[in-house]
Amino acid sequence: MLTKVGVYALLRVLVMLFPIERAELSGVIAWVAAGTMVLGIMGAIAQSDIRRVLGFVVISGVGVMLAGLALGTETGLTGTILYAFHSVLAMTALYLLAGVIKELGGSYSLHELGGLYRAYPAMGAFALVLMLAVAGCRRHPVCGRKCCLYGLRWKRAGPGSPSPFC
Repeated sequence: MLTKVGVYALLRVLVMLFPIERAELSGVIAWVAAGTMVLGIMGAIAQSDIRRVLGFVVISGVGVMLAGLALGTETGLTGTILYAFHSVLAMTALYLLAGVIKELGGSYSLHELGGLYRAYPAMGAFALVLMLAVAGCRRHPVCGRKCCLYGLRWKRAGPGSPSPFC
């Protein structure tokens, strides 16, 4: 949660108080965002403890939010705020799931938890859905792929066209 508060503070200060400086620093912010995204996921891949993996995923998510801040457009800033809310919910659910996995499997180590999904297939399916949500796959019954397709069509139509999300 504190990472989201930090990004929100950056967003408020750089957009509201220092818009000219934000525009000048957008290239630097973009490079920091890209580095944070890549190094965060590389750190997650190198871990075998579930809690540490999730910690590195949070770091990578900060990079995603910084990328929206670097864009500085209305869409980029809106995406940053929406991703922050999404990340709070999804990562909270994943940390709760990690606790459930610890109780059921007796460890946080991925090496010792092999085959847990066979014993608890519903938990495995829930874990898969949460992990795909954090990875950016938004295929759910309400929206499904339509949101992504509408968004792409809207982007191709140009900034003056009405938004399909309204």
